[in-house]
Amino acid sequence: MSANSPDFRQQLLETQDMSPALRDACRKEIAALSQHTLTPRTSGLLVLLLLATLLFAAVGLRAMLFHYRGPLLYGVWTTFTLASAAGAVWIGVSLWQGRFQWKSYFPVADAFTVAAAVISVLTLLMGARAPADPASSFATLYALTFLVICVAWSIHSRIAAAELAAREHSLRIECRLADLAGRMQRPSI
Repeated sequence: MSANSPDFRQQLLETQDMSPALRDACRKEIAALSQHTLTPRTSGLLVLLLLATLLFAAVGLRAMLFHYRGPLLYGVWTTFTLASAAGAVWIGVSLWQGRFQWKSYFPVADAFTVAAAVISVLTLLMGARAPADPASSFATLYALTFLVICVAWSIHSRIAAAELAAREHSLRIECRLADLAGRMQRPSI
């Protein structure tokens, strides 16, 4: 069985010979590591972010329906609208449940980074078609700024995922050490 499988944690807690207090502490720590329970403050911030992503999706949808200026710009608005709508769905589900899994949060940053890369490429192609148009330069600047922000968010998410994995592994080691200490204290027959 892989040490990263979800059943491994449960088997580790079930098979370890620990005191009930230590077992409860380990379960609380694992739950805290894997799930983030929303506080009133984080819920309020998520509601604001939900409203912003819904507004972005609505603006993108309006632009797709009423302002067709070619396939490249249509691709930009489609990508932007889909990324905003996916973010709104993820936020809505998290608010509905009152918590979210950290492991489901990390791919959101990667999805936005891919969307930002697609938008940047399409914007650069539009700028190559009309290099004298100042609007293409500003659009490229905005797209690249969006890409840099998403890349920074993705890097931050990857670092947080690595920290989470390291904390989970250290908790496993602590549980094993507690078991070994318990076995050493008991006299063998």
